[in-house]
Amino acid sequence: MVSIMLWLTLIVLQGIDVWSTWYALEHVNGAYEKNPIMRWAFALWGIVPALIGVKVLVMAALWLLNPPVEALTLVVVMYLWVAFNNLRVIADN
Repeated sequence: MVSIMLWLTLIVLQGIDVWSTWYALEHVNGAYEKNPIMRWAFALWGIVPALIGVKVLVMAALWLLNPPVEALTLVVVMYLWVAFNNLRVIADN
């Protein structure tokens, strides 16, 4: 049951990350992507396709790796921080 809740939380956080990253980059003056790999992907494919593509790849890799609950918890915590940071950038502007 814990694993299912972690997966559902991760899916929601991925959606928040996609929306908040797009919104910040398009509507917040001075906002920028800190991850150089994502900046490269944005330049290559555009913001939304790159965000969705990378999220799908990350989720597929996690599903195939089937990490233990502790590792999945760390991934969820990382994305909580990412989502919180994105929303803070939006709220501050």
